This record gives sequence, C-alpha cells and structure tokens, in this order.
Amino acid sequence: MELPFGEFDLILKMDWLVKHRVSLDCATKRVVLRRTARERQNYLSNVTSALRAEKLVRKGCGAYLAYISVSDSKDSSVKDIRTVKDFSDVFPKELPGLPLNREVEFGLELLPGTAPVFIAPL
Repeated sequence: MELPFGEFDLILKMDWLVKHRVSLDCATKRVVLRRTARERQNYLSNVTSALRAEKLVRKGCGAYLAYISVSDSKDSSVKDIRTVKDFSDVFPKELPGLPLNREVEFGLELLPGTAPVFIAPL
C-alpha cells in the first residue's frame, strides 16, 4: 500500500519506529515497514529530521501537528471521558439535542494588518 503524500512530511517518534520494526535508508529516502518476518513494505519518502523541521518552521514554512491515537475500544461513550467522570454532577445524563439556531453570528474582528499569534502551549 503506497500513500501519495507528495510534498508532506511526517514526523514519527522513535518508539513507534521501533515497535513497527521500521528501517530508514536516508541515502535513498526509503522507509521500510516490516509487517511480518517475511513481508516488507517499501515507501519512498522525503526523510526529514526534527531539527530541519524546526528550522523550516522558524523560517516561516507552514506546519501542522496532528496527534493520531489508535484505540481498541469499540464501545466508547461520553461517560468514558475523564473530565466527564470527574465532574459528573455538572453534565446532564442525557443530552437534550443540538442547540437552537440563533440570529446572532459570532465572529472575531481583527484589525487590518494584524496576524494570528502563534504561541506553542507549555
């Protein structure tokens, strides 16, 4: 299965690479995933280090961060969320439905020439 990521880069943690027995060949920009002892899957990629990614972001290149988590739980519900458990007296047992449509539209007015502030959470 080859995924056409094109110009997109992907940063994976070392733990994930070890767990999935990934081999990186930086010279050929190839990533090899071993599904089983015999089966291998090759991907051509643009291998980028975290330091290079940081430098590109500092130069103004666009970057997006996505955290993907695989969950084996098939029957998850709102009751399983820790915040809902901790404050169960605040949340209703049954949700009444979607909120009604309002005549007021909410928006944030920006002054001309201003840009969004990008501050990483601590």
